[in-house]
Amino acid sequence: MTSDMPTDRKAVFEEIKRCINQKINKKRYALGFSGGLDSTILAVLCSNCRMYTVGLPNSWDIERAKYASRILNRRTTVIEICEEDVLEAVRDIYRITGEDRGHIVAFEIPLYILCSRVRENRIVLGQGADELFGGYRKYMGADGAKRMEEDRCALNATVLREKLIAKAFGKDLIYPYLFPCVVRFAESLEFGDKIRGGARKAVLRDFAAYLGLPESIVHGEKKAAQYGTGIVKLLRKLAKKNGMMFGEYVRWVAKCPK
Repeated sequence: MTSDMPTDRKAVFEEIKRCINQKINKKRYALGFSGGLDSTILAVLCSNCRMYTVGLPNSWDIERAKYASRILNRRTTVIEICEEDVLEAVRDIYRITGEDRGHIVAFEIPLYILCSRVRENRIVLGQGADELFGGYRKYMGADGAKRMEEDRCALNATVLREKLIAKAFGKDLIYPYLFPCVVRFAESLEFGDKIRGGARKAVLRDFAAYLGLPESIVHGEKKAAQYGTGIVKLLRKLAKKNGMMFGEYVRWVAKCPK
């Protein structure tokens, strides 16, 4: 793959490597690591970061992260969570952000757990890769480009919410995929560069191959954080047990004292 890559594309990849390395590898930060394409690229570029993986026991993210960390010959610290951790996070995310929408709260729980458990003051995250480079399955439809642009516009609200969560624990968040050099590169691409031949995030897969990552990482699939960690599955199970729909149950937990 790399041998057929245009010289100008290689130059951009080298610039992104230099930019991320220069801004992050001076100190030891935490890295939210799921073992997926986005976080594995960051693990290669941010070699001085300590990797952490959040999930319920035997969840997809934990198993995938263990596999990817072996490929990298690195260690990831697994933060296993339980039912009470998830429910406490739902309540606290609502207290911090005022957010009670089920799909959003579930998405932010891994970040909340990470901020509450790691010792490092700065946390590196892969946020923005899906919205900038075409990572979501919904982008495969006829209106994919439009939906991607809508999600990119919504990123500001996501980042603001996440920074509120991090601030509650005295943490700072770092988003390498939102660094100006990366955003400029993403904006220069055509939609067909991002979703190519049915492959989402095609350019990031090119980048992973350029970094020397194996095919199992380059072409591997990943579940969204709220699913890969097992959090949505747990909340749906608890909602059913309590005779509620998923969103209704999350709102009830968010506003209900212990």
